[in-house]
Amino acid sequence: MSDASSARYANGQLAVARPQTMILLRLTRIPPKYRAAAATTQCRSFGMKRKQHLIPKDPSLLPAPDQIKPPSYFTSPPEPVSDPDAYVRKPVTAAHSIDLTMDTSGKLDSSYHPAMIGSLSKEDVCTIDANGEGVVHGRYGKLTSEQVAGIPLEYLSILNMAAEGAAAIRTIAGSTSTSTSGEKGTIVVYGATHPSALAAVQLASAQGLTSVAVVGGDHSGNAEAVDLVKGFAAHPGTAVPEEYAIRKSVLGDLVKVVSEGEQEASVNSEQFVSDFRANLKDYCATFEEEVRGLKLSDAELDTFTSEDYAVLKHKFKLRGNSLLGGDLSGPPFEPPMLVRDAIRGAKESVEDYPVLKQENEYGDAFIPFDLSVLETKDMPGLDDAIGGPVKGAIIAVSPTLLVACEAVSKAKGKRAKAEALQYLTGRQRNAYAAASSVAAAAGAAGADVYVVGGALPEMKSVDVTSEDVAAALDAMRVDEDGDSKLNFFVQVFRAGDYQSYQDYAIHKATEPLSGPRVKVVTK
Repeated sequence: MSDASSARYANGQLAVARPQTMILLRLTRIPPKYRAAAATTQCRSFGMKRKQHLIPKDPSLLPAPDQIKPPSYFTSPPEPVSDPDAYVRKPVTAAHSIDLTMDTSGKLDSSYHPAMIGSLSKEDVCTIDANGEGVVHGRYGKLTSEQVAGIPLEYLSILNMAAEGAAAIRTIAGSTSTSTSGEKGTIVVYGATHPSALAAVQLASAQGLTSVAVVGGDHSGNAEAVDLVKGFAAHPGTAVPEEYAIRKSVLGDLVKVVSEGEQEASVNSEQFVSDFRANLKDYCATFEEEVRGLKLSDAELDTFTSEDYAVLKHKFKLRGNSLLGGDLSGPPFEPPMLVRDAIRGAKESVEDYPVLKQENEYGDAFIPFDLSVLETKDMPGLDDAIGGPVKGAIIAVSPTLLVACEAVSKAKGKRAKAEALQYLTGRQRNAYAAASSVAAAAGAAGADVYVVGGALPEMKSVDVTSEDVAAALDAMRVDEDGDSKLNFFVQVFRAGDYQSYQDYAIHKATEPLSGPRVKVVTK
């Protein structure tokens, strides 16, 4: 370091001296006569003065409000450059549902079931009015702008299915109101992914009713569909696949738990202790070397009480947690020896372990994390939700169920009906069994069963009224937050842009296991 740099360092000018020295070392290749100037220029870069924006004190010196014009692209954006080869979509003016009928010629599909024939529906179709005054529905006529405000056009094509769901809830609950009422009740639904049954589940939840929904065999393998239906059913309602409902007793037990609540099982402490005494006696007789010849008489085992067993169980839990955490310290844990000490030595009191009495040592609410052999308390803050008495059942018609019901209905006598069931396919028998379980659950409570989405032999179908249509329209309306009380699985095919989409939509609707989405064709 030069003398000048040393002087600057002594005067406290380290921030200037050190950069200057580094720059001089880097400029060794610059000729001597230019080196000082270059070094001076580089040093000036370290002393920067902040730029100040001065505002004149005299307002007259400021520019007039309209004196400075904004750029043109601020006032009006430029016209977008249009591609002459780009395809411009046509506006959607109509939405069609697809009618499915069974092929009467006896043709079977790839799953050996009667083939389905599809066509655009002439009734479940809605067209936007030419004057912009609402929608013209093929089944319900003119719907005003106020009636269809906030409802997607695709939803209006399945309005009849939504109205059937509303009619079923009105018939069962006696009201079409979509507001939660104080009266509780449980409904059992089969074919919950069918639009009519799906609407019934959601409308029941909106009224405060509980639904036990069974997803038909066509869609029971779709776990996402089952979970979505389960989400639509208000707690404590739920949704199960068709395979769960094949046995009447299994579905009946589920409906009982949902409608009446889960009964708390009492803890039999003496049964726990007696089993433990017998197991310990057999253990000591089998593994004499491990227990070092320990023998406990029946009289001694009888003195081992339920409280002693609770203390031993708690010690075992603490020791297990320590071993799982990697703590290998401490003497070997030998339960038979602990039992011997509890019998022949000093007993430990339950009072030393507040958790065994289901009491929190800090005074807060006790939360049970494991089974207590002494007593059982419910989780604090959680009430046992009860759905209420079973008010009725709803069965949605599927092609598989229809074939099974017609075959059984034509047979006369129990033997003939049993033979008819044997000649059905596995899917048809499962559908018939699950639907029968749903009907049996309602029959056990003295409630009626109603059919939506078609007709079944010897069963009642719902009658749709104008009140049901109004309730369905009100529930399908999407609010400002994008929510609605009715939601459907819809797959839209824009045949107005590509005519081949119409045939493709019919093909997708008639193929086996076509999925839970309703096929809607727009034009």
